Amino acid sequence: MPSAQGGVAAYLTYWLENSAVHQLRENTHTRYTACVNRYLVPGLGRKKPAKLTAKDVRTWLNQLRTTCQRCTHGIDARRDQPRRCAAGQCCRKLLSPLALTYIHSVLKSALEHAVREEEIPRNVARNVRTGTPHPRRFEPLTTDESRQLLTATRGHRLHAHFELALHTGLRKGELLGLR
Repeated sequence: MPSAQGGVAAYLTYWLENSAVHQLRENTHTRYTACVNRYLVPGLGRKKPAKLTAKDVRTWLNQLRTTCQRCTHGIDARRDQPRRCAAGQCCRKLLSPLALTYIHSVLKSALEHAVREEEIPRNVARNVRTGTPHPRRFEPLTTDESRQLLTATRGHRLHAHFELALHTGLRKGELLGLR
């Protein structure tokens, strides 16, 4: 088992493979793994868990908050024809406050496990506040827009889903889970 002497990256891998995999639903584990690989390991992976401070976590979160993710991950450069950020026109694709809160919560969960395993004395991520994310406001379709949508999707294989969504407000995952 990786100890607090190893890096955060090693501990996160250990945590995902030996603890989180048994405690989380499959989809949640998949999202945690993506979060760890995309944000936590590149940002904090070299740090030693025992030496990690609240200031390190806060500085890293602030960097995530202000850094274009397309540039950071080279998304546009991987295209056949480089666009936007890879073409020198940064799009400033920043993480939402909700995404930052989620990333922070994954780190807190991993460090909480390290505390329970007595690998580190305290969870420094608990001392960092990310702020309360404000939910996005959605404008519902008007009656006329709803009619236009149903007319446009008539004959589409998911027409019944569109109609059900308009009448009930079910989300995409809930609709697609219906039998």
